Amino acid sequence: MFIKTAVTTDDFNQARSLFKTYESWAEVCPCFEGFERELLELTERYSLPQGQLWLAFDDREPEIAIAVVGVRIVDNQTCELKRLWVDPKGRGQKVGGALLVNVIEFARNLGVSSLTLETVPGIMDTAIDLYLRFGFSPKKEPANKSTLEMTYAL
Repeated sequence: MFIKTAVTTDDFNQARSLFKTYESWAEVCPCFEGFERELLELTERYSLPQGQLWLAFDDREPEIAIAVVGVRIVDNQTCELKRLWVDPKGRGQKVGGALLVNVIEFARNLGVSSLTLETVPGIMDTAIDLYLRFGFSPKKEPANKSTLEMTYAL
C-alpha cells in the first residue's frame, strides 16, 4: 500500500468516486449535509491553504485508489478530519490507520493544537473504535444529537 496527496484531476475524480461510495454506504446520515456542494468544490476545499486530501492505493492495483481522507483547516489552532473511507476491497490492510497517521502528522506540522471530527454512533462504530485507538476523545454531546464529535490533542 502507498499513500499520496491528491493533486491531479484524476486524483480528485477518484476521491469524488470514493466519497460517493461512502455516502451510499452511510445512507441518510447527518454528516452529508451540503454534500453535493462539497463534491463540486472538492479541489478547492481539499487543497492548500484550505485543506488537504490523501488517497491510498494497493500495490497490486496502483492506479485505483482504495481509500481517501481529507482535512479541512478550520483556523490556526484546529483542523477537521473529513470523509475517512476505506473501500471494502481495501479493508483489513490497516489502511485507515495509515491514513490517520498522515492526517495527524500533517496537523502537527501545521502547528495546530487539535484535530476534530464528526462521526455517527451505530453506523460508524468501526471508525469510532479506530479513532479511540489512535487517541481521539469524544466530546460531551447533548443526549438528542445524532452525531458524535471527537477531538485529538496535538
